[in-house]
Amino acid sequence: RNGGLIEARFDTARSVVDMIYAGVFRRYQRFKIILAHGGGALPTLAGHLMTSGSHPRNRTVNPNKITAAEMRDALARFYYDTGLAGTAHSLEPVLAVTTPDHVLYGTDFGAACTDTDILDLHREALLAYPRLSAEERQAFGTNALSLFPKFAARIGVAPKKAPISAAAE
Repeated sequence: RNGGLIEARFDTARSVVDMIYAGVFRRYQRFKIILAHGGGALPTLAGHLMTSGSHPRNRTVNPNKITAAEMRDALARFYYDTGLAGTAHSLEPVLAVTTPDHVLYGTDFGAACTDTDILDLHREALLAYPRLSAEERQAFGTNALSLFPKFAARIGVAPKKAPISAAAE
């Protein structure tokens, strides 16, 4: 019944957690991923993953012994788009796991579960989000250019250099 509203958000979390536990981000330090819908349920589950998910008792789900620090680093390295995730309810957990330069403007335009009223609501909530400066909120629209430097050059915009995580240094 509600699959279109919530299941994709949980599928995102399941997929990313499986990749973390499989050691994908340990092996591929420079791997960059954009997560739709603010990472779905993933940012909200981050605290649980870093505490219980890295505990020695949970070796069956974490056979590669991924540490809480590795999980924290992986979550911080992702890029999170704001498609249907532009309200404070979505932004708070995202900004608890990453920095504002890893938040990208997205709309989910054309999806069956949205229309222009919903898009406007999320855009307005994003632009009014009080915990970031106006400059940080405006940058959500251009943060992705650091991931696509050839495109940025083609449109004549100098992208900010994408930060490299501590684990990749």
